[in-house]
Amino acid sequence: MITRLFISAVCIICTAYASIWTETTQEDFADGIFERDIYASHLDSGTVEFAPRFDLNGDGYIDVFTADRYGPYVRIYWGDASGYSPSNVTMFPSSGGANCDAADLDGDGYPEFVVAHYFEKVSIYAGSAAGPNPQSSLDFPMVAYNRQGVFVADFDKDGYLDIATSQEFTPGNGAVLWGSASGYDINNRTDLPVYFGIHNIEVADFNQDTWLDILFIEYYGYDSSPIRIYWGSSNGFIPSNMSVIMGPGGNTGTSIADLDADGWLDVVSTGWYDPQSYIYWGDESGYSPSNMQILDPGYCYGGSSVADMNKDSYLDIIYHRGGYGVAYQKIYWGSASGYSNSNYVDACIPLETSGGLVADLNIDGHLDIFCNTRTPTTHSYVFYGPSFSTCNVLPAIQDHHGVFREIGNVYDRAYCEDYASSILDAYACTDWGTIEWCADTPTGSAVLFWVRSGSTAIPDTTWSDWCSVNNGDSIPDALNARYLQYKAGFTYDNPCYLPSLKEVSITYDGAAQINAVVSIKPETINLGSQGRFTALITLPTGYDHEDIDLSTIGCEGALAVLGSATPEFFIAEFNVQDLSGVMPASAVEFQVTGQLYDGTSFHGYDTVCVIGTDYYIDITCRPNPFSARTVISVTPISEAAISVKIYNIIGELVRTIDEIEYSETHAVAIWNGRDNSGRKVPAGVYLYKVEGEGINKTEKIVVLD
Repeated sequence: MITRLFISAVCIICTAYASIWTETTQEDFADGIFERDIYASHLDSGTVEFAPRFDLNGDGYIDVFTADRYGPYVRIYWGDASGYSPSNVTMFPSSGGANCDAADLDGDGYPEFVVAHYFEKVSIYAGSAAGPNPQSSLDFPMVAYNRQGVFVADFDKDGYLDIATSQEFTPGNGAVLWGSASGYDINNRTDLPVYFGIHNIEVADFNQDTWLDILFIEYYGYDSSPIRIYWGSSNGFIPSNMSVIMGPGGNTGTSIADLDADGWLDVVSTGWYDPQSYIYWGDESGYSPSNMQILDPGYCYGGSSVADMNKDSYLDIIYHRGGYGVAYQKIYWGSASGYSNSNYVDACIPLETSGGLVADLNIDGHLDIFCNTRTPTTHSYVFYGPSFSTCNVLPAIQDHHGVFREIGNVYDRAYCEDYASSILDAYACTDWGTIEWCADTPTGSAVLFWVRSGSTAIPDTTWSDWCSVNNGDSIPDALNARYLQYKAGFTYDNPCYLPSLKEVSITYDGAAQINAVVSIKPETINLGSQGRFTALITLPTGYDHEDIDLSTIGCEGALAVLGSATPEFFIAEFNVQDLSGVMPASAVEFQVTGQLYDGTSFHGYDTVCVIGTDYYIDITCRPNPFSARTVISVTPISEAAISVKIYNIIGELVRTIDEIEYSETHAVAIWNGRDNSGRKVPAGVYLYKVEGEGINKTEKIVVLD
C-alpha cells in the first residue's frame, strides 16, 4: 500500500502558505537520526527503508540459515505455512561457513545473501525473485582462515549499504567494505585492527552521536578476550578511534539491547571456555568493568539473543549454550530488579549450539527459537513457542554460527524503528501549515508521524512534546515557533513486510529570506579564551545595513553584544564564551542569523578553525583493571599536543607513552603494561597522568596478573 496525498494538495496549500519544506532525495533524508536497521537509500531518488531482510524469496515467511563448519554447504531453509522442512532448501557450496546476513545491496528489490566462508572468502550472492543464486557471487578472498563475522549497514550515510567483516584482507585486521553506485571493490575498504575476529559482529550508535559504531569480538582461546568498539564519525572509521572492554574466556558472542530501559545500549558477552556471561551496562560515559554484572549461564559457544519471551515488558536473555557437551538453552528472565542466577528456565532439548535466532517464525503470536547446532553434528532445530516442545529438524553438518542478526529494534526488540528529521528553521516564529507524506506500507505495517517545535536551534526542555499527526493534518497552532522537527515511526507485524518512506512535505508561512555573505574574524577561534569574535555581514544589493536589528543577530547560540553599520557590511561582535554546542575541529561551519527592523530575516555562513582547551570533555582509560593492554582516550581533542605518563604508586616514572595517535575527535594512547625498558610491570595500582595546554589530570589504573 502506498500512502500519497500531497501531489495535488500542495497546489492548494501554496495559496495560503508561502513556503514548503520537502524531503524527497537521499541527501534530504540522510541528515536525520536513526538506528542501524534503517537507512536513507537511493531508491526512487531517496527513500528511508530497512537495511536487513529476513524474507529472501518474498513469500512472507522468515528464512533461516545454517553453515556447515567444514562444508560442503551454507544453506537457506525457506519458511512457509507449514514451517521448515529438509526439502525446502537452497544450498551454497562452501569449504566452511560462518555468519550470514541479507540485504538488498544493489537496490533492485531482491535481497543479496552475504556469507562469511570460514576458510576462504566473503561472498555476496545475487538476489532474484526466487531468492539468492548460488551460481552468481562476488567473492572477496581473505588472507587468514577461521574469521567469521559479517554485518550489513550504511555506516557513512551515503545511501549505499556497507559490509563490516572480521575476515582479514590485511593480516590482523577486520574491514569495512564500502558500498557505492558501482558496487563493491576489495580496494574500497577500511582496515581496522582486529586480532582473530570471531563471529557475531554488532552494530549500533552506542554513543548516540548519530553515527553507527562497530563492535568486534576478538578470540584469545581460553583467556579473557577484548571486545573492540570502533567509533563511527563523518570521516568513517580510524584505528585510533576505538575503545576496548574485556569479554569472558573464549569470547564467542554478544547481544546488545537496552536491558535496563535507561536509554543506553547494554552489551551481553558470552564465552566458549568460560561459564560466565558479562553484562556491561551502558551510560553516557561508555562501558566500564566497574559498571558490569556477571551471570553464570554456563558455556555459551552460541552467544545469546534478547527478546521479551513472556510478554511482561522486560527483556529476557536467551543463552545459546554449549561448549563442553550438550546443554539446555537457558532463558534468564528480565524483571524490575534486573537479572539473577536464580531466575531462569531451561528450554528446548540438550544441544551444543553455535548461534540462534528468536522470532515468531510461524506467525502464531509466540516467539520461537532457532538453534544453529554443533552437536548433534547432523541437524539444527526450530523450536516452536511457547512450550518449545515441538520442533523442525533441519540437516546441517556442525552448524557454525549461521544466524546471528536479531530481529526488531536494537533497544527493545519492538517491531518499530524511529526516524527523526533534521531541524527545519523558518528563521522567525511562523505559522506551520500542513504535513503530508508518501509511504509504502505493506500488509500489517504503517508509518506514523509526530511533530514538535521550539525556539532554540537544538531541541531542549523548552521545546514542545511530540504531537501525533495524520497524513494531511494541519499542524496545531500551539506549535507555532521558529523551529520544527518531525519523527516517523516505522511499525510492522511481520518482519517480511517492512514499510518505507519516500517523501515528506511541510508547509509554513515563511517570511522573505535574505542570503547574506558572512565573514568570521579571526579565522581561528579559541574556545578557551574570554575574548570576542566578529561577523562581517554583507547584505545583497538593494538592502541597507543600517536596517539590521542588532538585538536579533545570533551565531551558534551566541547573541551579538555590539554592532555597527558601514556601507560595505554590518559588524557584529560576539563573546566566545557564549557559543553553544561548538566543538574543536579544523573546519566548523558557523551560521549567522538575524532580522531587519521590518521583520525580514537573513542568514549566512562561514567556516572557521576552532580550537580550545576548555573542551577536553572526557578522559577515559578502558579497560581498567587490565592485563594485556589498555586504551587512554581524550575526547574531543584540539590541535594542542598532550603527553601521557605512567607512575607507580610512590610517584616514580614507569613509562612515557610516546606514540599518541590523533584524529579530529580523539587522542589515543595505548599502554601494554610495560615500563620504559620493555619489562612487564608487576600487578598493582599505578597512576596515569595526562598533560597538555590547560589540562592536567591524574587517575588510578590497576594492572592484573
